[in-house]
Amino acid sequence: MTEERKDRLINELMHNNLSINFADSEIPVITEDNIATESMTIKQSICDEDSLKFGGCIASEFTINITSTEERQFYENQFVGKLIKVKIIQTAPTGEKVYPKSILYPSEDIFPNEYINDEIFYVFCGYIESFEMDKQDNNMFKLTAYDVFAKLYKKDATQWFYKNILLVDSAKLYNDVLIYILDKFSIAYNETNLQMYFNERLSDNSYVKDMHIFNESWKNNSDKISYGKIIKDICEMLGLFGFIKSNNSRGEFILLDPFDETKRVEELYTFYEELSIDTNFKDRSYRSITINKKEKTETIDPIFITQYFANDTNYDMTENIVVYMYSSQTSVDTRFSLLYNGNSGRRITGFGRNRFYNTLTATLDGRLWVNIGDYIRVKQNIVDVNGDYILDEDGEITTIDRVVPVLSKTIKGIQALTDYIETKG
Repeated sequence: MTEERKDRLINELMHNNLSINFADSEIPVITEDNIATESMTIKQSICDEDSLKFGGCIASEFTINITSTEERQFYENQFVGKLIKVKIIQTAPTGEKVYPKSILYPSEDIFPNEYINDEIFYVFCGYIESFEMDKQDNNMFKLTAYDVFAKLYKKDATQWFYKNILLVDSAKLYNDVLIYILDKFSIAYNETNLQMYFNERLSDNSYVKDMHIFNESWKNNSDKISYGKIIKDICEMLGLFGFIKSNNSRGEFILLDPFDETKRVEELYTFYEELSIDTNFKDRSYRSITINKKEKTETIDPIFITQYFANDTNYDMTENIVVYMYSSQTSVDTRFSLLYNGNSGRRITGFGRNRFYNTLTATLDGRLWVNIGDYIRVKQNIVDVNGDYILDEDGEITTIDRVVPVLSKTIKGIQALTDYIETKG
């Protein structure tokens, strides 16, 4: 999308049109005729903790209020379990001029001097968890839905993981674990995106995708595990975030690395309803990675870490079920030293990357093309100790641009869309 088109959608938006579409074609689309005004909320996140935690795989949540009308009636629990995709169409002038004709009148398709066009955004894909009648109004229902990660966390994978992964001792990380789970739950995935990370080579010339999972400690206890936890732990092990990206189908599993050098920055937000910023840059780098090793833990210090590396803290991965050293006397141990001496170690430690950014919460104008994992630039007015604006020599308010990654985002409203952005970690 061009910057000019974005500007038109921000400053000259004519209207939004929201619809809830069902994968079951026999269920009619729910349109705004049956949607309560401004009642939509979509929560998305890959990190909602105070410290930077890799893995992601946090289920997105969609809520909205649905109303019965004479033309269409609803009843409680009507759509529970149904797969939906939520679409918003934004209409705005294109900037393309309408050339004069002998007869030309304004219409819903033609705005004086400019053509009108639509932009389609799929903002949520997932399954309806509940459809509850309001206790005060029998014609009002609250629809709540989550993406497929919610299902994955509810499905017990203990027996499958034990019999087919730990006992077999030869299952490969990519095909036999990750792709198996995604296929089992009919989750589409971006293969090019996934292969970019799983085809990384280690220093012994092996591939990340061919790694095995060894965990003698977990094998011999009674702990339970879900399919969602397995996927999240794989993502964390690689220093990445798993996310379900919405589309015009069922959604798509992707891996995100917000801190790579190719990060996209959404240009300037100059207006906001609310802005809270910790003006001190926080260091999100780590010197070492701590993992489990039989009945104790072990700290891996990647070979690229130098004495000049700023932060002496370590990243704790001891709760990760797929990261475990078997024994210091076997060659199996070398796999995590190899892994964390490579790109995965650089992603987790932040070595050679810019991971200095402010903790920020802000309510901004809604921009549907800004995605989880993007960076945004917010203009902040500078104030003195009394809360008064500091002016420059020309009498203008002094400002500073804050550039932060979008790690959590809540979209609210329909016609008056807002983005509540959080950058924790």
